[in-house]
This record gives sequence, C-alpha cells and structure tokens, in this order.
Amino acid sequence: MPLLQTPGPAPDFATHAVVNGNIGHIGLKDYQGEKYVCLVFYPMDFVYAESITPFSNRVEEFNKVNCTVLAMSTDSVYSHKAFVKASRADGGLEGKCKIPLLADRSGKISKKYGVFDAEEGIARKALVIIDDRGTARHMVASSLPVDKVIDDTLKVIQTFQSKSLGSGSGGDVQPSNFPIIKSKHSLVAKHVTREKWEKLKNIKTKTSGFTLYKAIAVSVEFDNQHCGIYAGDWDSYKDFAIVFDPLIQEYHGILPSATHTSDMDSNKIKGNVASDVPVHSCRIRVGRSIDGFGLSPGITKEQRKGVEALMKKAFANLKGDLQGTYYPLTGMDEKVRQKLVMTTSCLCLETEPPGAW
Repeated sequence: MPLLQTPGPAPDFATHAVVNGNIGHIGLKDYQGEKYVCLVFYPMDFVYAESITPFSNRVEEFNKVNCTVLAMSTDSVYSHKAFVKASRADGGLEGKCKIPLLADRSGKISKKYGVFDAEEGIARKALVIIDDRGTARHMVASSLPVDKVIDDTLKVIQTFQSKSLGSGSGGDVQPSNFPIIKSKHSLVAKHVTREKWEKLKNIKTKTSGFTLYKAIAVSVEFDNQHCGIYAGDWDSYKDFAIVFDPLIQEYHGILPSATHTSDMDSNKIKGNVASDVPVHSCRIRVGRSIDGFGLSPGITKEQRKGVEALMKKAFANLKGDLQGTYYPLTGMDEKVRQKLVMTTSCLCLETEPPGAW
C-alpha cells in the first residue's frame, strides 16, 4: 500500500484517544486553523515504546513551532491506557506520556494514509506533517533513529512555515501579496481579480475573523478545483460580496436579480414514489447555521464549545418521547461509556463525532 501522496488534503479522522492518562476524543478538525499536526503512526503498544518516548520527551520543541504531536496505532483505547500506565520493564511508559495516543482499531485511518499492513493487521511506522489548513505537506516512513527523525521533522515544519509567511502560500497571506491561484480554470481564478483583492485583502469578518485568503485557500493550494471557495461564516457573503455574488450566480446559473423564496407549507409536498416500489421512505437533511458562530471552514475551537453548550441547553428543553440525556464523548465516565456500548447498538464510539445523545 503506497503512502499518502503529498502535498494534498489530509484524510479527516475523529477517534478515541488516551490524553494525559484519560480516555477522550480527538479529531483532526480540532486543530484546523490553529496548529500544525505531526501524526506519528506506530505498529503496536508495549513493543514500540521507543517510538513514543522521544516524541513525548521533546513535545515542547513541537509546541514552540505551533505543532501538536499525535501518535496512532491499531490498538484499542484500552490497550493505550494500559500501555501508558505499565512499567518500563513491562514495555510501558510508566505514566510518562505527554502526547495523545489515538486508537485506530479498525485500521480505517491507517488505510487512508497508506500505512496499513494488511497481512499483519497493524500500522507501519510513518510520520505525516499536516498544516493548519488540513493539508498533508510531508510524509515519510523511516528506519532512522527516532531523535534523528524528530530533528528532521522540526526543520521541515519550520521550512514550511517560513515559506508560508514569505510567499503567501499558506497561513494568512501578507496583505501586499496577490495569491497565486493554482486552480487556473476555477471560478475563483475568474472572479478574484487583483482589483477585488486590493479592496478585500485586509477585511476580517466579525464572527470568526475569516479572510478572503482563507476563503480561497483551497484554490491557491490545489490545481483541481472547479468552484474553489468556502464561506467561513455568514459575514463572508456580505463582506466579500463582490466575489461571492457573481461566483454563486455563475455556479448556479441564476441572475443577479434572483431572490430566495421560502415556502414552509407541508401540504404542497406531493409524493412521487411508485405504488409498486417496496420501500416508501426518504431521508431529508437540513443544515442550518447558528447566528454568532462560524460555519465549518471558519469556526473556532471556542465557538465549537459554544455550539455544544447551546445544543445541550436545547436538548434539556425536550419533553416526552424526545427527552433524554446528553453524553459528551470527551471526558465521559468510563462506567457510563461501557453501559452505552452494551445498551446502544447504534453508538459507534471509535469513529463517531464528539457528542452522542
């Protein structure tokens, strides 16, 4: 299985982990827009303690370059917890682990990154650097001493970060730089002109501090985008309207005079399922933004916590058949977790997003 090609989008993941000796939940998006991530794959607990200890010992060096270290194997989160607690004589870490250990029990994440050994059922030793926009910038599988790998990794991260600041190809672009758009045939390339850039380059949205550069970053990084723009919050459509409006109109084939109409009369909904079709069902997904919070590309970590607090309050107001208990996966009591695993067949605690009810 070949390693993940870089540079390119880093496969997303969310899974359980042991953090400071406790079971928690970690997702790649937790760091998006905030930090680089150094994701370290290792084969298994107890046998490969030497793959973890050097990273744990040097975690402050990664913190200085605004990078979080995550280690992952195909062991369960319970194995990770025992591994952290076990003595060095038993192959453990003696409670001294400063980095999260992530569980990839099914091997699904390892497969996405091209490090899964199907014959052995484990992950191969490898390391990937993911920048703060979720781009996998560098990946390596090396048999060199771990401290040598760490030295090289820190240099690579600093190189990427210095180039980003200097060229406008990552992070926040310098206001004087007009970005080089790699997706030359995208709608962004057509509608983000130098004139518009000069008008909008210094604007940050009120809700989440989103910028035009962040909105078009995917078209700057990659050469395969058609549309190539994302709104970070509701304000983006207003603050960057001279880009968003004509781009959306062309993408959807609508006139500038078009307006959105809303009709919530359910009596007008007519079914068109043939009578001889055995399954008479449908799934309707409705997405809504919440005023005061960013959309997925721009939402901050604090705003994510705010959304959770708001939803917990809303759930508490549900009555009758809808009434229940909200269980956050992060920080969940282990006895509660075990009970849910045993009694809730639809709850997949290894891979579901943080929050189940």
